[in-house]
Amino acid sequence: MPHKDITLLLGLQGWCVEDVTIHCGREARIRLERDPPFHECSQCGSKTTQRYDHSTRELRDLAISGKTVYLYVPQWRVVCATCKAIVTEQLDLCDPDQVMTRRYERYVAQLCEQMPLQAAAEREELSWSTVKRIDRKYLQLRNDARQFGEVRKLCIDEIAYRKGQRYLTVVSDYDTRDVIWVGKGRDKAAVAAFFEALGPAKTAQIECVAMDMSKPYIAAVAEGAPQAFIVYDRFHIMKYVNEAVDQVRRDEQKVADQAGQELLKNKRYVLLYREKNLTEKQQVSLQELCRLNQNIAISHLLKEDFCQLFECQDTVEAAYFLDGWVQRAQDSKLEPFAKLCEQLDRWREGLLNYFVHRVANGLAEAINNNINVLKRAARGFRDLEYFMLKILQRCGGLPPLTQVIKTS
Repeated sequence: MPHKDITLLLGLQGWCVEDVTIHCGREARIRLERDPPFHECSQCGSKTTQRYDHSTRELRDLAISGKTVYLYVPQWRVVCATCKAIVTEQLDLCDPDQVMTRRYERYVAQLCEQMPLQAAAEREELSWSTVKRIDRKYLQLRNDARQFGEVRKLCIDEIAYRKGQRYLTVVSDYDTRDVIWVGKGRDKAAVAAFFEALGPAKTAQIECVAMDMSKPYIAAVAEGAPQAFIVYDRFHIMKYVNEAVDQVRRDEQKVADQAGQELLKNKRYVLLYREKNLTEKQQVSLQELCRLNQNIAISHLLKEDFCQLFECQDTVEAAYFLDGWVQRAQDSKLEPFAKLCEQLDRWREGLLNYFVHRVANGLAEAINNNINVLKRAARGFRDLEYFMLKILQRCGGLPPLTQVIKTS
């Protein structure tokens, strides 16, 4: 095949193929020359034809027919009339000081979006560190290019990324279901940094924020987006109700005789699951338990009753139901439920806001599961910044690579 046709096949504008050799049957070594001989100053970007001397660069390129391709490219020192100096030209095939073409690096970055780093490294016969460097580079480019859209409803949650109380704050757009921010820690500063990045105009458009009852998050939203309604996540509320039920079970187990302890043994999840979701065998076990232990029966009924709260149609109905439930819980004289009533009094406004906006943090829990899958596939991340970029990539927070790269 004529070298002109090979040049067209490779798609290298401004270059021509001078020679092609096949090495060991698995490598294609291609020598290139400028066509025409215009060179770009690496300092000011001006064009020149006056050149001084050159060295040859070896650049890995996209494979052809299963063969690894290496381009041998002359890089000239040129005489720049603008800089009035002899400078090294800028190659348009690769980034400065890199040993791969831009298009090959982009290909590797796209592989990393489809498979773990180690798999991509083995496929391309590259080192793990090289593949990570490329992936991180293009993830950062995408992150730098992203712009926040119109955000109306938010979900805020934390996720542990390492043992020892190491957390990240994850902010998601409730409408698009995408992660739009990942910050270090789970404190007020993490959420404040998000509002700062979002900007005052778009922050002012936020209508509501679904979250758990974290005091730092509450303070950050109250200060950064005071117009937004804070909606306490219904699943976290139910978690505290279930904890009260479980505490009653533990209290009863402590004072029970041997027969009572045997009856209460392995009954934790029978009490915590919704009665309608129990198997027939579990329902029989629950009925026996409630028949023989009054406090257990009361705690179970209170839990089942509380679930009806979220079927209320509006805030007025929900407030009336909540007041009645709190009274019934206080009348039970069960200490765990007395403490729960005190908590519900503090959380009342955020709980009732659910019946205005109907948002919950179930989205955040799904995203956390997705992040944990990412973490397990990578067997952990030591580079926290890189991990945060991978979260944004996996959970929809970054623009596509094709939108941010330069064609070459």
